[in-house]
Amino acid sequence: MAPTVKSVCLYIGSLLLLVGVTMHRGEAQYSSDRWALATRFGPSVWFNDANQRKTGVGGELELRYGVKRWLSVGFTLGYNVLKSGQTWPRPELPEQYLKLNAWSFSLASRGYFLPGRYFNPYVYCGLGAMVYRRLDGLDNYVPNGKTNWSVHIPLGVGAEFYTTRSISFDVSAGLTVLNDRTDRFKSGGADSYFSARAGVNFYFGVSGDEDDDGDGLTNAEEWRLGTNLTNPDTDEDGLSDGDEVKKYHTDPLNPDTDGDRLNDGDEVRVYHTNPLLKDTDEDGLSDGDEVFKYHTDPLKIDTDGGGVPDGDEVYRGTNPLDPTDDSVKPKHDNK
Repeated sequence: MAPTVKSVCLYIGSLLLLVGVTMHRGEAQYSSDRWALATRFGPSVWFNDANQRKTGVGGELELRYGVKRWLSVGFTLGYNVLKSGQTWPRPELPEQYLKLNAWSFSLASRGYFLPGRYFNPYVYCGLGAMVYRRLDGLDNYVPNGKTNWSVHIPLGVGAEFYTTRSISFDVSAGLTVLNDRTDRFKSGGADSYFSARAGVNFYFGVSGDEDDDGDGLTNAEEWRLGTNLTNPDTDEDGLSDGDEVKKYHTDPLNPDTDGDRLNDGDEVRVYHTNPLLKDTDEDGLSDGDEVFKYHTDPLKIDTDGGGVPDGDEVYRGTNPLDPTDDSVKPKHDNK
């Protein structure tokens, strides 16, 4: 049995109520680089050459892909029951009641206004075909059981309300342009139908515009760099991948960018040395050797203050931690 207008309104009302309940915890979301499977349902009103407007019902199943953060394209399969009435019979429209059982097939696109927000309004348009059969009030085919077709151009506006990373609720309203013979009488402009829809979108995959691990790099940036989308510190050096790339310019895949045996995180946070420079104080010793081997200060050229750089002391065999041996006493000739 076909759904009634009352049941359609209850369906849409229930969805809107659920949206209202969940909006406070909605998550920002991007549709780019992701597939979405959508289902929508709601009333339709057929505009044709008859003089009575009646409400039918319809729905769509859509599969689309986010090609940009602001644009998605896809394929829509729809079914509509379109109805109209005639107050008095006319020679060209003798039936007092007409109904179309119509299937539509369209290529469709959506343009988003607020990508990344949990509330994201959009406009949509499409191009396709509609196949249908006409019936009268007694379910007799008009004028026969032949299948007819029409151009199908949906246009409209809507909004998505994201509640999780994978689900959004959807409401829309629009006008679909048809040819002028859907009521089997050509007069004036094109026929059309108005539709209001509510439904659910199920998203699959990972968006390149999102930052799944919260490291300051988008997923697309991580794909290009080869870092881990689910680990904020891919090389586990104590610095987030985003800070390594954008702040310190170190390698997020190498825990010791400059190869001095101190990992990048320790250089930045513990020793305050330069993670891009192997010998920060330029005293001739690597930062790692100063910390681990000689216990000198990698930020001071002359740790003991004796007047000789740490590197020179090591190379000539004196103690870089003892200022008293910095001055080399001259050798006395016994002659």
